[in-house]
Amino acid sequence: MTGEISVDEVLAAVEMVAREVLWEAGVDAPPVDAIDVARRLGCRVVAVAGHEGRASRVALSGLRVGGDVIRLRADDRPERRQWSVAHELGELLAGRVYQRLALEPADTHDSAREEIANQFASSLLLPRRWFLPQASRLDWSIAGLKSEFATASHELIARRVLALYTGPIAVTVVDNGSQTWRRGCRWRPPPPCHAELEAWKTAFDSGQPVVSYCRADKVRRVRAWPVHEPDWKREILLTDFEEAA
Repeated sequence: MTGEISVDEVLAAVEMVAREVLWEAGVDAPPVDAIDVARRLGCRVVAVAGHEGRASRVALSGLRVGGDVIRLRADDRPERRQWSVAHELGELLAGRVYQRLALEPADTHDSAREEIANQFASSLLLPRRWFLPQASRLDWSIAGLKSEFATASHELIARRVLALYTGPIAVTVVDNGSQTWRRGCRWRPPPPCHAELEAWKTAFDSGQPVVSYCRADKVRRVRAWPVHEPDWKREILLTDFEEAA
């Protein structure tokens, strides 16, 4: 955002603003319904047939929420609608983050508000203080976390796992047989190994979660979760690697 403020400081500020918003909305446990949060804070949320793009907001109201209208695509998936509303709230409330960081918006780069909104959406739907204990209890299972945080998509949960986990892991997303995304936790993972490809293929073919343990290619465990719909197949892999010596 600026050279004087670290990424960790920005993330902490966003997390605190999301926590404030949940308190103001009277939400004290997951899952978080972002649409309900927006309405409790005085926004109108309307679904519009044929609306272009993810979502849009009109009647800006500065640092306080109220009177704003958030328009959504009527045909979006439920999790996509949740993300869209959370993102719009993040854009609306970015000023609170700037205040916590003692920043003027003019002193930040053009994409700062969008980055804040993205992080806010994740922090609102998957609050760190609720997510971490559940993730530890569930051994960082994407499917298990989805059952607790039902309004967040599997991919958003996987990205949150990647952001908060402290060990060497990789998350891989495969859509209709093609890898679309692969990231490591604070490192660049190698290309998928044989064990990962086998776990993915089994999940793709069977539509069932897969767990594979191995010691090859410095991989300890591979887990694959299918997220299948009638005309679309996605698999999410979480790979645990051996700790560096």
